[in-house]
Amino acid sequence: MAHWAPLESNPEVLNEFLKYLGVKDSVGFHDVYGLDDELLMMVPQPCLSLVFLFPTSALSTEKRLEIANKNVFNDQDQNKISPYFVKQTIRNACGAIAVIHSLSNNTNSISLEDGIFQKFLKSTQDLSSLEKGNFLEKTSEFANANSIISSQGQTTPVSADADIDLHFVSFVLNNGYLVELDGRLEHPIIHAKSDNLLSSAASVIKKYMSINPNEPNYSIIALSTQDF
Repeated sequence: MAHWAPLESNPEVLNEFLKYLGVKDSVGFHDVYGLDDELLMMVPQPCLSLVFLFPTSALSTEKRLEIANKNVFNDQDQNKISPYFVKQTIRNACGAIAVIHSLSNNTNSISLEDGIFQKFLKSTQDLSSLEKGNFLEKTSEFANANSIISSQGQTTPVSADADIDLHFVSFVLNNGYLVELDGRLEHPIIHAKSDNLLSSAASVIKKYMSINPNEPNYSIIALSTQDF
């Protein structure tokens, strides 16, 4: 398995990453300071994706799936969603994959140059999630961009071989459903029918955080359309 240095959950850092990928200034990441209605109103609109960072020791996959499985969806619901989904085959690449998930499921709202990300999308659009992950692993331009950006930020850079407890996931809307995209899983998680990403994703994240409410290392950032 390939190893990438982890990215920091920092809008300034991730916005630099967007520039390397060829994403124009029509979108950018912003801090989400809290999940109360008043604080959510501070998030620039429209919000395209929420990216949630959490310690896996505080919030396990099993606990998340237990919450998600309380929502009953039949095969017809499952067949209605078709998000762009990448299986994570690279250690510590969850930050980069969360960015990919946020962008690739909102291409109608994002302007792209003829750069790294646009080429990646065109090459992988018809591939399976695992094939997408394998393709990403072999894309040196993506790896180089991740390496440059991982050295930036407010915290001390972490090596690619480090054992990291933190994990990123993305929330997007797809065909009227709130979907959670986690490259470590085999398929996306359907949470709810929704036409409001911000409030619906915030509701799910509140439930997740309630499992270990005293954990200090949760972080939420939003991808929004806005001119910078």
